[in-house]
Amino acid sequence: EEFQEVSLEETTARLLTRFERSVRLAHLQALDNPAGAMRVKIDVNPMDVDGMPRLSRVPGLRDYPAFRVRDADEPRAPDNSLIMSLRVSQAAYVTVVDIGPEGSVSPLFPNPVSDQNDFYPDGRIPFGQEIRVPDSLTSSNAGFYIDYEPPPGPDTLRVFAAGDPLTAARIRDYLGRYVAWAEEGGEAPDFQDLFLPVVMPVMKEVGTALTGFGESPGSGVLEETVFGNWSASSVSFRIGD
Repeated sequence: EEFQEVSLEETTARLLTRFERSVRLAHLQALDNPAGAMRVKIDVNPMDVDGMPRLSRVPGLRDYPAFRVRDADEPRAPDNSLIMSLRVSQAAYVTVVDIGPEGSVSPLFPNPVSDQNDFYPDGRIPFGQEIRVPDSLTSSNAGFYIDYEPPPGPDTLRVFAAGDPLTAARIRDYLGRYVAWAEEGGEAPDFQDLFLPVVMPVMKEVGTALTGFGESPGSGVLEETVFGNWSASSVSFRIGD
C-alpha cells in the first residue's frame, strides 16, 4: 500500500474544515424542539420502482448509506443523485437544509423551482403520506434534481417541520440568517426565540344559520391561537469519489 505525503498546510486545512463542519452541524442539531407534538422522519433510502433498496450500505456501518459524486456526462442513478423521503405525523410545512462535507449550509426544499412547479408549494406536505423529493431521477415533477458534487465526505440533511405557516416562516428566517453567518462569519444568530410560542387572534367561523336560501355561514369570531408547534430530524450519509 502506498502512502502519499501530505504537507502541514494541507493537514491543517483539512482539520480546520472538519472542525468548522462539526461546529455548524452541532449548532443545527441543537436546533430542536423537545416539546414539539409532531413527529417527522427523513430518509435517503426509499425503495425504487421495483421495491428494492435504491443504494448500497457501507459494510460494517448499519443504516449509513453511501453515495458517490456524479460525473457530468453520466446518467442520474440511485447512487449519484439524491431522492429523500419525508413523512410527518400531521400536515406540516417542511424545510430541508444540507450540511455538506466542507461545512457549507444550503437550503434544499422548498425552493423557487418546486414552488413554480406547484410541487408541494411552500413545503406543505400531507399527513400520513411518505413523499419523495424530488419524485423521480428521470422526469421529475418537482423540476429539479439534487446531484452529488465534489468534494466527497460526510453529508447531513436536517429537516424542520412546522404545524403552521407562521412558525415555518420564523424557522426559515432563522435559517436564512444562519446561512449568511456560515458564509460571512461573525456572531451566530440566536435561535432561542424559536422556542417561544406566538399567540395571535385568528378569525374562525362559528356555526351556521338556516335561512330561506338554505344554510349560510355563521358569524366569525376572533379566537386566540397558539403557534409554535415544530419538530426536527436528521439523516447522515457519505459521498464517495
